[in-house]
Amino acid sequence: MELNDMTVGKKEVYKEIRISDGEKRTFTIYDDGTLLAKSELDEPFKTFYLLSDEIRYSRDIQTKLAACEESYEILGKFVRAYLKDSPRLPPRILCRDVGVELYMRLGQWEKARIAIAKCAAAGAYTDGGSAALEYFKRYQWAAELALAFLKKNPGFLQKNIYRALPEADKECLKSFTRSSYLIRKEPCGKTNQLYCKENL
Repeated sequence: MELNDMTVGKKEVYKEIRISDGEKRTFTIYDDGTLLAKSELDEPFKTFYLLSDEIRYSRDIQTKLAACEESYEILGKFVRAYLKDSPRLPPRILCRDVGVELYMRLGQWEKARIAIAKCAAAGAYTDGGSAALEYFKRYQWAAELALAFLKKNPGFLQKNIYRALPEADKECLKSFTRSSYLIRKEPCGKTNQLYCKENL
């Protein structure tokens, strides 16, 4: 039976809406004494979670980034509402974590920096974003070193690049060679040959 079937031909005599913990609860009493209780997410949670689902499930990078950018606009409101009922931030905030990472993988450095600043301004980092900004700087440095090196040494083996670039942060270099969209990998034995992508 549909919910609407229960209320067809009945008149509302009383309605109360309660909002707490990001949930909107509606209690309606009808003229025959029927009580109908309905629960749904309230704003900003409803929109924020819908955008987070787009970030999580979409296979298209631009769709993910568009959802991240929309999320940044309501992130501060979401964080303030969330912290009213929780002592700490959620461990994973997709627009904060995925958005910045995607911009870095694309080599869109200024957009990554701005995304970190927006998340910091919204209170989405426990340390004000200092660790994220520090990692971003190390990653950008490693990526730029690797790209300059690969332009001069196309097809260089991935397993050897860490020794070839000792001045780069090893973890950042690993992350860059594993998942950057700025390079192309061709299998070679148990490793890959690395090339800069053309027409970036």
